[in-house]
Amino acid sequence: MQIENSKGMHHLTCLNRLSCCALAVALLTSCGWAEELPTAVPAAAAAESPGFYAGTMQMLRRCRLRCKNSNAGKMLANMVEPFSKMTGGIIPSCKGNEFDRALELHASAPVGASPGGVPAPPPPPPPAVAAAAKIKAEQQQAEIRKQAVAYLAGVDCRYYPEAEGALIASLRADRSECVRLEAAKVLLGCSCRSPAVVKALTICAAGSDADGNPGEQSTRVRMMALQALQCCQTCDDTELVPTTPPEQPLGSTQGSQDAQQVSFEQTTTVRPVELPPVPAQRGGSLSELWGRSAD
Repeated sequence: MQIENSKGMHHLTCLNRLSCCALAVALLTSCGWAEELPTAVPAAAAAESPGFYAGTMQMLRRCRLRCKNSNAGKMLANMVEPFSKMTGGIIPSCKGNEFDRALELHASAPVGASPGGVPAPPPPPPPAVAAAAKIKAEQQQAEIRKQAVAYLAGVDCRYYPEAEGALIASLRADRSECVRLEAAKVLLGCSCRSPAVVKALTICAAGSDADGNPGEQSTRVRMMALQALQCCQTCDDTELVPTTPPEQPLGSTQGSQDAQQVSFEQTTTVRPVELPPVPAQRGGSLSELWGRSAD
């Protein structure tokens, strides 16, 4: 009976020793004290069969990876962490999986934060969103530009030559249709009829890009520019062709027989106008009419 008890105790002692050795090996391998195999192996070396040492290291590496991913390995790593901090790194902490750590940090970090909880800058918006925001901000200023163009309608371009350039730029270079239409309306009733204005109206009405700006595609703007151009041409024709012929100089009428030279010092006589005779009244005076009615 004593022999059987001694044999049982011997087996338990062997099991305890084996379990302690396995725990020590797991601790050492999980903390990174075991040597790792190189990741890149030459083709010639890979073709050869690994030796005893290489096979043993591969087995230990697989064991270490499995221990690190197991619950026991995570517990051992957390147990070593305080001792590593207390000793200032003399006892090294276990090296965990960087990929898993990054995933955990991303999962625990708030939205819009980088790993570690540090706020990260917002990502750039998509190109379509950025372009739409820029165009919207510019279109919001179109009403101000339209009011400025309407104010130039009452300005005389002869005294304010910069107004003419502003109207031409608004007609041909502004990106908003309402501003270009307002500029065409102003030029329709404005006194700016210089060659530069006529050229800008011609290009706008024709839908051309001869001045380097995009051709006008808006029908309303082109029709208004055409009306302004016709108004400019009509006003120029009436100014160039006078309604009454000019007086000829005095020297050119000496050879003409119909022309009569008149001096301002010479007096002229006015003939009296003969009035037509008043026909006599057939009825007579008022008294005669009264007497006739009495008879």
